[in-house]
Amino acid sequence: MATKKKKKQSVNKNKSSVLAISLKTLLNVLLTLLFIASLFMIAFAIAYFRNPPETVKTAYADTLTYAQEDENGDKPYPIEVNVFTNERNNGTPCYEIRLNYYTDVNIPENEEDYKNVYSSGYQTVNEKIQWKLETDVQLFSWRTNWYKTITNGYYYNSVNGESYKAINELDYSDKWIFDYGNGQGLMLVSSKGFFEHTPGTGVFGYTWWWHHDINEFLVDIFDIVELMEDGTYILPFDISEYFNYKIYDSEQKKFIDEQADNKWLFFQMKITKNSNGLVSSNQSLFGQIANNSHYGYDGVDNADYYRSMTIYNLTENDFIINATIINGNIYNLATLKTSANNFLNNFSRMYIRVVFDMDKYNYLNLGFSEQAFKDVDVNDIVISSTETTDFYNFSNKQIGVNGNITVYSGGDI
Repeated sequence: MATKKKKKQSVNKNKSSVLAISLKTLLNVLLTLLFIASLFMIAFAIAYFRNPPETVKTAYADTLTYAQEDENGDKPYPIEVNVFTNERNNGTPCYEIRLNYYTDVNIPENEEDYKNVYSSGYQTVNEKIQWKLETDVQLFSWRTNWYKTITNGYYYNSVNGESYKAINELDYSDKWIFDYGNGQGLMLVSSKGFFEHTPGTGVFGYTWWWHHDINEFLVDIFDIVELMEDGTYILPFDISEYFNYKIYDSEQKKFIDEQADNKWLFFQMKITKNSNGLVSSNQSLFGQIANNSHYGYDGVDNADYYRSMTIYNLTENDFIINATIINGNIYNLATLKTSANNFLNNFSRMYIRVVFDMDKYNYLNLGFSEQAFKDVDVNDIVISSTETTDFYNFSNKQIGVNGNITVYSGGDI
């Protein structure tokens, strides 16, 4: 009996030994796998910290969602640019830009309500924008700041369609409120400010910094538009190089600077490029040329006539268009409004110009009727168009043209 018991104990001991070896082997395998996995994790961590994934934030601005529509049913774009290069030597060069933006963060509760829109802008006439490179040496911080300043031109503010001379020039410290994503929210846009111009440092740790701001943007955008074909464009522009933005948080009641490795800002801009020269103040974004709202097509200032005669400009808004059949053809002919005729008859010493912009109409066979000016003694007339077109003159007045316009008189039709 004793012998049998020992054999049983021996068998159990062998089983326990085998089981211990199996567990040890399994643990070794698991440890090996964990070690290999840890090597991969370390390698991944090193790669991650050396090349962390980049985060991107992008904001898009189109027309001002909460602005009131104009007479054509259009809302203003955040940035508008006009460039008249005067390559045809028929007017004056003019380069101008206008920023349209909100003045507060209140969102209208009803679709019928709208926010007030304020505008700031810049204009130069007779020459392109002029600038100089300025430096600001900061010895104690071992750096030199480089930035552009504008040395010519005029600055305007506009509200409710009326423009006036601005008290302050556009500056890198200015901030503007727009909406993004078709009313998704409001954002505050400002100049980017100082950024290191080149990586690394100079001698003895000295650094050079470049200022990206509104002035640099003005210089660059006019250079871009000047090279475009004639026409009016609505184009998205990446303006991230010049401007930064913050998103308005309605709960915290403040603008938040969203953190990201890359922040992109795209604005839809309305651009008009014309190789003709500007001929009248009503072609300007501000309704003024060099702070003069009575600027005429030949560049003569209203003030030059005060001693002897008052100058008055008639525009396309002073005429009505009537469809008229002549020799079996339909013409859309302009005739002076009765109210304008009666008003001008009250003045005996008046120099009257007609500055007629054909781009304001979408009529075929546009022209002047036989009694286009009624009994008003018009001194000179100029018609303008950015497109190649025809104009039909049934009046007895001579017409000057600004653009590629063929004028047919009544006797030629």
